[in-house]
Amino acid sequence: MKVIIFSFVFYLLAIGSIDAQMLIALQNGENEKFFPTVQEAVDNAKNKDTIYIPGGIYPLTNSILAIDKELHFVGVGHNPDSLSVQGNTMLKGSISLVAGSSNSTFEGLYLDGGIIAGTDTTDEDVDNIFILRCNCLLIKLSQFSTNWKIFENVVRGNISGYRLYYTEIIGAQQNLIFNNFINSGVDNFGSNNIFKNNIFFLGQIMAVHDCTFCNNIFGTSRYSFSSVNSLVIKNNIFQYLEIPTGCISSNNISSETSDISSIFVYMTGDVFNNSNNFQLKSTSPGKNAGTDGTDIGVYGGAYPWKAGAIPSFPHIQSAIISPKTDSIGNLNIRIRVSAQDY
Repeated sequence: MKVIIFSFVFYLLAIGSIDAQMLIALQNGENEKFFPTVQEAVDNAKNKDTIYIPGGIYPLTNSILAIDKELHFVGVGHNPDSLSVQGNTMLKGSISLVAGSSNSTFEGLYLDGGIIAGTDTTDEDVDNIFILRCNCLLIKLSQFSTNWKIFENVVRGNISGYRLYYTEIIGAQQNLIFNNFINSGVDNFGSNNIFKNNIFFLGQIMAVHDCTFCNNIFGTSRYSFSSVNSLVIKNNIFQYLEIPTGCISSNNISSETSDISSIFVYMTGDVFNNSNNFQLKSTSPGKNAGTDGTDIGVYGGAYPWKAGAIPSFPHIQSAIISPKTDSIGNLNIRIRVSAQDY
């Protein structure tokens, strides 16, 4: 409760003046501090601290933010249709997760770059990372990564299961990739990863083995598999259904008789766009056709896509702030807030 109340009050203060510099809030237990840059907040953070970042554009030093401790990042979101009051939280660069950063979480951020396990010269063993409702260029796990949860994100490029090149790539294992929009594809994943209720637009599934793909929608054009084996592929929709040899397939749907965009309520283009409506039409063959009886695609499953991709703390819908105080020094503020249950 303390965290929720504090974050709410902080954001009320942050929007108080559009001319004021947006400060990043660092919370450690019941203590709060404020910093002008994300890097300074990280430098001063202790293990398990939470960093709240209001709407705005935040350049990262050398375009990289290295995390070497367990930290929890909370932004206001990335969908412009839902952020008329605060704007979105945009980090100009990438986040690099190095030794010590296991168990970190990221929510409500827009990144120019990606979230990456390791650096240009290291492939770190970083586990138990949670990425929720972010928009980023790419996500790269390391071949040692396990127990990542990648839920309800927009990935403008691809998701990779390794960071550096090895002669024999093992690939990340035992991770969950649920209900994401992925503009490209996935590559180099090891065993026991589950890809569920995603929408893949362009690209391919490459160098993946012993994983499960279920309840996904593949491609606005022909979607391909390359160098894969021992996959379980079930209850997906494909533009063209071509299951690779050596894989188990069941209850998949081919939409080659009509453009895949006819499956959705509204869609233009061939990649993710906020103006599209990716709910399934009532006539879509994917309605209630998932392995769990819910819809195929991002609005089905246990973690359905949340409208507006709003983070899980109170969301400011409107704010009217008087430009000056009254005769006795009071400032008139009207705030409309909606609670979030998840």
